[in-house]
Amino acid sequence: MIIYGTGSSKLAEQRIKANCPNCDTPNSTSMHVYQRHAHVFWIPFFPINKVAASQCGHCAHVTKKSEFNERFQQEYNEVKASAKTPWWTFAGLLLLSFVIMAAVYQSGEDDKLTAEMVAHPKPGDLFEIKTEDDEYSLIKVQHVAGDSIYILENQYVSNKAGSISDLSEKPFATEAYGIHKNTLQGMLDADRITNTKRP
Repeated sequence: MIIYGTGSSKLAEQRIKANCPNCDTPNSTSMHVYQRHAHVFWIPFFPINKVAASQCGHCAHVTKKSEFNERFQQEYNEVKASAKTPWWTFAGLLLLSFVIMAAVYQSGEDDKLTAEMVAHPKPGDLFEIKTEDDEYSLIKVQHVAGDSIYILENQYVSNKAGSISDLSEKPFATEAYGIHKNTLQGMLDADRITNTKRP
């Protein structure tokens, strides 16, 4: 379940040169400006807008922004101009950007490792293979001799990718057979190698 909503924080409070619209006391009113923001799991994600209200220090009357007269609107615009949006209201977007960049970087590193394992396989290397039936299984490198790779096939399949840890615990065939390195490279080029693991 995703918990989301909105919140607000005070940006500025300033005494304004205007009479209270309720008791008409001069210079007794303070303008309060708030920043509204959207949050996900209480983490501020992005700013929405600024809201305001004024309060008289004499009679405690509160005037909403929608009730501001021309003078109050002018005072509000001046206070708002100096009330900058806090950087932390973008915290969620910054965090999401970091997570995306980290995922892209890690994906690139995984691709490099897979390419290295295909080009230079070693005994014990595991390759998760997508079958022609859109299922997934493993092959394990038993040994390498020149351009020939001798592999053991896992005896189980999975209907989802990313099962390399589970399938590696299942039994493999007892007899290995050889394939050319180009065959393994062809499987990578055809996107049939979906995951790898080097012990």
